[in-house]
Amino acid sequence: MNLTFQKSMRENNGFPLAGEREPNFRIESRDEDGVLRLFLTGTWTGKNDASLELEMSELIKQHSAKRVLVDICDLKGRLGVVDCYVHVQRLPPECRARKTAFIDVPENLEDDSFLQTIAQNRGFPIKYFINKADAILWLNE
Repeated sequence: MNLTFQKSMRENNGFPLAGEREPNFRIESRDEDGVLRLFLTGTWTGKNDASLELEMSELIKQHSAKRVLVDICDLKGRLGVVDCYVHVQRLPPECRARKTAFIDVPENLEDDSFLQTIAQNRGFPIKYFINKADAILWLNE
């Protein structure tokens, strides 16, 4: 099953802003061998983070996924320090019950490492990788 979401923050109960525009991201999904794969493209910022997280959560719930692989290699932008803390605090508690691996490009590993550390310190089993094979191995441990 391939689902694509592209909604405004107002439509998905995010944090609407006056004169809001489309959140400028797209999520495609598919099941592969019991792992839900999400492919994110567009731009990720502190302003559209709530909308992005909500769309991902909806897809994960629809698939009842316990293992999720998120490819953010084609997603431009990353969260700043404060936005990373806000992002992790906003994660729903059920995220602690599933493993989530992220695949990203090597240039973003420093930012990814910071977000990973914050999430892991709060009990969320997430990890960032630069290749799919290592991510799948970790998800299957």
